[in-house]
Amino acid sequence: MRLIDKGVSPSVVGKAVRNLAKAGIAAEIMCFTDFPTETFDEAMATLRFLEEQAPHIAAFIVGQFELTHGSRVARKPARFGLRELWSVQGDALGTALFFAERRPSKRDRERVRLEQALDRLASGWLLRSYPWAGSLSTAHTIFYYDHFGSGVFRDLSGQARGQLLGTTPAKQTTRLDLAGLALAEENEAKIWHELTHVRRQVSRQSYDGLAAQLPRVRYFRRA
Repeated sequence: MRLIDKGVSPSVVGKAVRNLAKAGIAAEIMCFTDFPTETFDEAMATLRFLEEQAPHIAAFIVGQFELTHGSRVARKPARFGLRELWSVQGDALGTALFFAERRPSKRDRERVRLEQALDRLASGWLLRSYPWAGSLSTAHTIFYYDHFGSGVFRDLSGQARGQLLGTTPAKQTTRLDLAGLALAEENEAKIWHELTHVRRQVSRQSYDGLAAQLPRVRYFRRA
């Protein structure tokens, strides 16, 4: 927090969230992990903060830090423990900026543990992909707050994840293959890491070539 120079402490944020919830206002929290030099314990502290505030949070998102041109980190990378910055060939607008730390702040197994902890925390809300209800600050979500109350997505979290799709009132025929979806997400991350951190070049042709080497996954399966 000192390195980021946020200007506000977690205790102040927590008090604001509780006051909003007490006033009947849906409090949404946006935060991120992987700020340069952030350790595993520091990332877990972010999740613990969310867990402590869970009864008062309407919805939340935990993203990953992305470096932007002109930011303090980009202007003074050494101060933030970075050894290298780069853009990728093929980024026509030049918007993406990637970095490498002088010393990795987390081990691979710690990243896995962090993702698992985040999954457990997120299971307390029924959150869906943008732009549907449950995504932060979207019209669908606000309509749900107005109709069902600010705690609606916590209330709905008891429903089974991967609800049956393609159904009729009389018969349920197909359901999401959650394992297949998880594998697709993992493969997608591997492709982009190869393009942005290894080859440092992006193109539709390069993406398609890497994707073609991976086994096809099924998103749905018979119930």
